[in-house]
Parts: sequence; structure tokens; C-alpha cells
Amino acid sequence: MKLNFSKKVYFLFFIIVFWSCKKEPPPSKNIPDYQEAILVLNEGNFMSGNSSLSMITQLKDVQEDVFKASNGFGLGDVGQSLYFFKDHIYLVVNNSNKIFKLDLNFKVTGTISGLTSPRYFLPLNDTIALVTDLYANGVHVIHIPSLTKIQFLPISGWTENMVFYQNKVYIANPYARSLYIVNPETISLEDSIQLGQSFGAVDLVADTLGNLWALCMGNSSLNISPSLVKIRNKTVLQTWQFAASAYPSRLKISTEKSTLFWINEGIFKMSIYDTILPSQPFIEKGNRNFYNLFVHPNGTEIWAADAKDYVQKGDALRFSLSGQLLNSFKVGIIPSFMLQIQK
Repeated sequence: MKLNFSKKVYFLFFIIVFWSCKKEPPPSKNIPDYQEAILVLNEGNFMSGNSSLSMITQLKDVQEDVFKASNGFGLGDVGQSLYFFKDHIYLVVNNSNKIFKLDLNFKVTGTISGLTSPRYFLPLNDTIALVTDLYANGVHVIHIPSLTKIQFLPISGWTENMVFYQNKVYIANPYARSLYIVNPETISLEDSIQLGQSFGAVDLVADTLGNLWALCMGNSSLNISPSLVKIRNKTVLQTWQFAASAYPSRLKISTEKSTLFWINEGIFKMSIYDTILPSQPFIEKGNRNFYNLFVHPNGTEIWAADAKDYVQKGDALRFSLSGQLLNSFKVGIIPSFMLQIQK
């Protein structure tokens, strides 16, 4: 009896110790681990409906077509751009004329339709967003809670990238000599900025000094070369001309907003304090077809999309700011827009 009693006491003691030491299981998570994850939107081929969304995790693993995996159907025709806002991803599909709203599982929770050929999505506040458009001759005003178009701001020609700058929204227009200014309070087209001898702004960034920079594609029929324009208080301060045969694109700015980056065959960088354009790229083109850039929020690296021959799958390339290639990841067809989710 004493032996049996001792065994029971020992067993009870063991159970108490076991449960007291056992850790509670972590709560289940339905969302992916976005730490160090990069989303790559692959355009796909025009009219082929083969655009896709790739996710690179832990700087080593590529999850292909996470949109289709979550929704059971493809993304559509020509993935254009991404925007992360209020725990949702807004994914613009240009030739399919829509914007998908995705949760953090990449599940579609809503769709903005009734667009002509959308390019970029920019929230002004929790309620209103602007969407530029290739063919609509203006900018769509979107009511975010209902995902409906509530207004249209007419602007002649193709509207492209947008940037908040000094409490206004500035809009690039590749078919004009001007930038357009929208008042975010009244949601109205307020003014424009003349670009002097430059033509066709495609990309805009704002720097740490309060300058606005516009990368302009030029116009060969008008004998206007591509250019980089620095603007402050609606006035052009300086213009840098590229060679007439150049095709600069994808203007970006560093995290601290003091260094500019763009593609012109190779990848170039330039301090906002420089007075002349760099003559040589800091990352040579080699056998790569650089198609877009992404400056990582950590401020220590820049990513580039290599579209290769526009038919085979492309690469997402990770470089240090000194130009050293750190990693290469195989993604989808014509990788372009890249984004890190910032929680």
C-alpha cells in the first residue's frame, strides 16, 4: 500500500510539474510572415493574362503566384503597381481595368472597377484615393470604404506617377510640358507647373531639402531630349539634359531622401547636391535587362528587376548601395513593381 501510495504521489507531482512548465502554444497566425519579405509584381505579357505576384521570404525562398494560390484564379492582364495601406494591398492590373484589394493572405476582399487603364493608386486619407490612368484623360477619385469611383478630374493625356509634396499631390503626365497639382482637401485640380524646355514627366520624387524631382522622357518628334528637372515652390531650379538617344526611367530616391537612382541601360545614382549628371553607372547593365528599381526601407540596399527577354521568367536582384550583387531570385514573367510590407 505504501508503495502504491508513493507511486501515486510521484505521478501527481510529475503531472503538476509538467503542466506548470509547459508553455502555452502561440496563437495561430493566418497571415504570412512578412519579416524581410519582398513582393514582386510580374507584369506578364500584354493580352496573355499571365501576370502574377511573387513573394520572397527570408531572403532565400520564392513563393510563386501567391495571388492565384489564395484566390483560385489568375491576376489578369498586365500587373502594374502595388500600394500598401491600412493592412491591405492595393494591386493595380492595368489592361484588366481594375484594382484588387487584398488582405494579408493575398485574398481578394474587394475590387475597384469602372477604370479605363489604371496605373497608380495613392490614398489621400482614410476615405479618398487617386488613381492615374493611361487612356482616361484624367484621374479617378476613389471612395476607399466602398471601393467606388465618386469623381473624375479631367487632365488631357496620360497621367502617371504621383507624389505628396508640401501638402499637395503632384501628378506626372508623359504627354505634356507640365506637372499637375491636386488639392487633397478640396479634391480638385488646383494648378500646374511648367517644365520649361522639358517634356513628358513620368516619375516624381521629393527630397529632404523640399525639392521636387521630375524625370522626363522627352519627345523625339519635337526634338526634345529626356531630362531630369529639379523644382521648388513651383519653379524649375535646374534641368539636366540626357543624350537624345538615352532612355532614362524609374526614378527613385533613397530612404533618407538624399540620393537619386534611375535606369539608363545600367543603374545610376546621383546626390541631390550634385551639379552634373553621373557619366557612368554604379551598376553596369552587363547581360541584364533592368526594368524597375526598389529602394529598400532599411536604407542599405537597392533591388532591381531583370526582365530578361520579356518571355522567360525574370529575376529580382538585390544589391548593396555600393553596387555589389547580394542575391538573385527567379520570379515571374517581366518582374516590375517591388514592395516590402511595412507593419
